[in-house]
Order: sequence, then structure tokens, then C-alpha cells
Amino acid sequence: MDFSSILSALPNSVQGYAALLIIACAALSTIIRPPAAGSRWTVPYRLMNILAFNIGWAANHLPNNRANSSNARDSPPH
Repeated sequence: MDFSSILSALPNSVQGYAALLIIACAALSTIIRPPAAGSRWTVPYRLMNILAFNIGWAANHLPNNRANSSNARDSPPH
């Protein structure tokens, strides 16, 4: 399923708002750093990334086990 088919499944009156929500979440996910493991902000951050379609290999996608991830943006260099 692609982006346009998701939007076309919605009523015309809310398609613009849905697109704006997706764009806003994508923009915010590029400037907000991932929260620390166990933070109360982990769930909202994941939700924002899901709404922004930042899944899979997206650079700002929060890995499931951040402590073992070597590609987390704020992890110290090895």
C-alpha cells in the first residue's frame, strides 16, 4: 500500500489534514532526537515515526533495542 492509496481511502474532507499530519510528523522526526531508552517519550516518538512513515531503514527510526544499536544518532563513537 502506498501513500496515495492511503489518502484516497479517506474522505475528501480530511485528506488534506491527513497529508498535513504526515508531513508535520516527518518534519518533526528529522529535528527531534530519539529519546533515551526507557523514557516516557519513547512511545510518542514511535507513534510520530509511524505517522511519518519512518519505518524500516529510515535514518531517524528508533531501533527496538537502542542500547545494542551501533547506528543510534546519539551513541558515542567506538
